[in-house]
Amino acid sequence: MKMPKAFKSAVLNLFFPEVCMACSGILLHQESTICTKCLFHLPYTDDHLIPNNESFILMQGKLRVERAISMLRFCPSSRVEHLIHQMKYANKPQLGKFLGHVYGTLLEEIQYFDDVDAIIPIPFHPRRFAKRGYNQSENFGMGIAERLGKPMMRDVLYRAIHNATQTKKDLVSRADRGRG
Repeated sequence: MKMPKAFKSAVLNLFFPEVCMACSGILLHQESTICTKCLFHLPYTDDHLIPNNESFILMQGKLRVERAISMLRFCPSSRVEHLIHQMKYANKPQLGKFLGHVYGTLLEEIQYFDDVDAIIPIPFHPRRFAKRGYNQSENFGMGIAERLGKPMMRDVLYRAIHNATQTKKDLVSRADRGRG
């Protein structure tokens, strides 16, 4: 007798439950990747609602941009930091796509990117890509692209210089990188 797929899944979940990638709590039946409580309590920026937002102001003088937005505010030792570490260092590329879907849904509701032609991820240097095996910004962009029905253009930008990791640098050191 063949077991129904739902039964197999329930038994498997009993012994190996899926956990929230933000708080490590057990996910409920309808939840995926991040629990509802964590999704609700993430520190969203609302940059997509404010034309001269903090992200846009930070980009001024560095690049010619028409708009700049950030999904979440970063605070050390927070859910956001834990999610970033999961995505970047714990081999959880699906988390980037999930967060892209969440943000894409917000952007879709207000038609923020209706006039954008494509989603272009920030590339890794080939050595960094070989080490990690995936690019979290590409996965995040893929989620946004899918939600907004926009093409993803991976081959538009190329990272020619292999920079050292910025993980241990402060904000000023990160901003000075590449100048001069």
